[in-house]
Amino acid sequence: MRTLFLAFVLITIASSSVVTHANPNNIGNIKASKALIDTICSRTTNPSLCFKVLNADPRTPGASLKDLGQISLDLATPHAKTTHTFIQSLVQKATDPKLKVQLNSCLRNYNEAIKDLDEGRKALNSGNPRGLNSYASAAYAASESCDEGFLGKSLPEPQEIKQANQKLRDLSSITIVVSAFLLIPPSH
Repeated sequence: MRTLFLAFVLITIASSSVVTHANPNNIGNIKASKALIDTICSRTTNPSLCFKVLNADPRTPGASLKDLGQISLDLATPHAKTTHTFIQSLVQKATDPKLKVQLNSCLRNYNEAIKDLDEGRKALNSGNPRGLNSYASAAYAASESCDEGFLGKSLPEPQEIKQANQKLRDLSSITIVVSAFLLIPPSH
């Protein structure tokens, strides 16, 4: 699923009519117009959430493409941390040993997701959009791994975890799309 999503993002950006070649030194400075936000959000896993969270952030108007990367990380990171804390509380309450094992696996996934998002921020700040893409993709995959750990087992995935995993994927997909635009800049 992750591979298909990432391939879709890169193909649609590469074939988009808003993509052009630009001076690589100015890529991060491209301003976030309404059209750019529309283009970015339309390529995420949850366009309506993307529009909602980006438009709700006071930094979005006039933000550069790099700033949008920062904003998207600022949205995904606290969500990952909150989910990690929530899963920790479930581990402490769990009485079923199988559930406890799977919840601990999800905790490890979220530890990795948090580290990946932090590394993504470093990559963005150092002008490395490929690194940002890689780390955001890894955070996306970590939430998928948490979900997949429940598949084929006799225990159902708690709905709150399922929803939190999907939200992390949705927020990470914003960062993935922004990083792809930093690699293949849109026209402005």
